[in-house]
Amino acid sequence: MTYYVFIDSQNVYHTSKKLGTTMDYGKLMKHLKDEFGHVSVIAYVLTGTDASFEKALRSFGYRLVFHEGINRADGTCKADADVQITVDIMDYMKKRDCDGIILITNDGDFAPLARRVHRDTTFFLYCVPRFSGHKLVQECPDNVDFSKFMKSPRSGASRGGFSE
Repeated sequence: MTYYVFIDSQNVYHTSKKLGTTMDYGKLMKHLKDEFGHVSVIAYVLTGTDASFEKALRSFGYRLVFHEGINRADGTCKADADVQITVDIMDYMKKRDCDGIILITNDGDFAPLARRVHRDTTFFLYCVPRFSGHKLVQECPDNVDFSKFMKSPRSGASRGGFSE
């Protein structure tokens, strides 16, 4: 049996920036395996992401799903993986080997999905509550604070620290 994990990596990246650090994806993967046993972890990353970041994620056992961002008039780029993550979660919930779903994000837009998934299967939310949408945290009061899987600010919070 398998727990399927879905990471909104752009959201994780922006949360890490707010905290002045980077996600330690190796530490996160170790935790997921120790806590849940067999996991299949999918990270949604922007097309054109740094090759060293992609290589590092793959070396830790992450499967990558690429998506295009939306370029804004001000020059910034918004990741737009929410719909793809939602569709994938709904599909994976139907798999016979699915023990549960784990979503890693702070995006409050996922609150209705969290409500639905929590109703139909085992569901865990990893977020940083103080940066998460209120409704998302309300739907998942027993969430796990993913900031504990981040590097200390002194240990390299640069793009080379795999902070996508």
